[in-house]
Amino acid sequence: MMRTKLFIEKHAKFLFFVLCVLFYIVFAIADGPVWCRDSASYATMGASREPGYPLFLLFFRTVFGETRQLYGEPVYLFPVILVQSLLWGYAAWKLGITVYEEFAAAGQKKHAGAACFFAAGLQMAVPLLNRFAAIRGSMYSESIMTESLAMPLYVLLSIHIWKWMRYEKKMDYGMVLLDCFLLISIRKQMMIGLFLFLAVSFLKNVIRSNRIGIKSGIGKFILSLFLSILVLTLANGFDHSYNFILRGVWMEHTGNSKAVLCTLLFSSDESDAVLFDHYGTLDEKALFLDIIGQAQSKGLLIGQVPKGADWVTLAEHYADSYDVIGFEIEQPVIRSYVKAHYDLDDLQAERKMDEIGADIAGVLIHQDKRDLLKVYAANLIKGLICSDARVMPVLNGLGLLFYLFYLFLYILVLRRRHMAVAQAAEVVLGGILLNTIVVGAIIFPQPRYMAYGMGLFYLILLLMSYVLFVDDQKKSGT
Repeated sequence: MMRTKLFIEKHAKFLFFVLCVLFYIVFAIADGPVWCRDSASYATMGASREPGYPLFLLFFRTVFGETRQLYGEPVYLFPVILVQSLLWGYAAWKLGITVYEEFAAAGQKKHAGAACFFAAGLQMAVPLLNRFAAIRGSMYSESIMTESLAMPLYVLLSIHIWKWMRYEKKMDYGMVLLDCFLLISIRKQMMIGLFLFLAVSFLKNVIRSNRIGIKSGIGKFILSLFLSILVLTLANGFDHSYNFILRGVWMEHTGNSKAVLCTLLFSSDESDAVLFDHYGTLDEKALFLDIIGQAQSKGLLIGQVPKGADWVTLAEHYADSYDVIGFEIEQPVIRSYVKAHYDLDDLQAERKMDEIGADIAGVLIHQDKRDLLKVYAANLIKGLICSDARVMPVLNGLGLLFYLFYLFLYILVLRRRHMAVAQAAEVVLGGILLNTIVVGAIIFPQPRYMAYGMGLFYLILLLMSYVLFVDDQKKSGT
């Protein structure tokens, strides 16, 4: 018995890691790979995808092949989800260990073990909710989609940003930059990681520059800005190089304007055709009128949302319209135009479609902004709620209360100089706000776009409550 206890104590971190990984591996074995709607475009290395995830799949496809079947899918997908599960397990483990070390350093070692398990458990709760409570009915870690890598990498990024903010170690600084590069190469939306890093750098080095001086702080922020630009340049170069090697063309992945164009079309009407007389061409005007006419006939535009409708109705109407406008109307119309007017191969045609779509979006950005801002406002609210719950009438008000409570606790821990928890709260809430702002501007927020910081949000909420409770206990002498 004593030997067993000593073994557990000696190898506690490793055993905890095994436990975290096993949690995800069990579901991977039970469910097998989950093929999603977008999975084929990654597996076939479609031109509209960033290079990270297609190359990840290519590696396993090359090593394990795809002719044999397992779980009704090509055999290589099973080791894919095993590695994804390993990454999810590592992120949960890293979060738990980080919390444990902070508790121990703060003299709260008797509660450190419980806090460690609780932190990892909250991170595990996110995919569990996805599998058992959401409509999808599967774990992110076993799905063939970018979130399967991006979500755990984002958790690791948040940890590294916070540790760098707190301890200023070069290793954490370097890991922040590496995490950002990987995230951007997997999913361009995750450029928010760099924005978060820069916001934290500005807060740390400029706003709170008393310790190091304002000149030194500005210098450190400028260095962060320079390195962020370097990461963006490298990620962009990686994207171009990938397409050059694969397709023989020095190009970025396609489809960058599609999301914005769909949103601009949704908030438009036929009267916006006059904009093309000033900013566009007659051909673009004809394309716009064709697209908007079809969209209007199907009731897809913002002008067809019932008058006096609340933000939920607007957000859901936009979400229901988005894919129909993009995939069933806009792309077929522009594709037909390109086919009729240009003699191009498939890749060149896709790039020409991108070019025309970007030009139409450039014209429509001049529209009256009131309807566009209404869509954006509805998306911001929806995105925030998706970040901590789901868009359900009973939870909408509850989501607002969560954020108000979070801000209230943050102000208290900041005033009481619990800087470790306050800084973690800033990183987590900053990431949620940035993700909501970016996603809400280009596409309809949904849980899989927004749940990156969900486990972290509730963890910090509870940690802030804990440190304030300990304060009160000390003051009362109990």
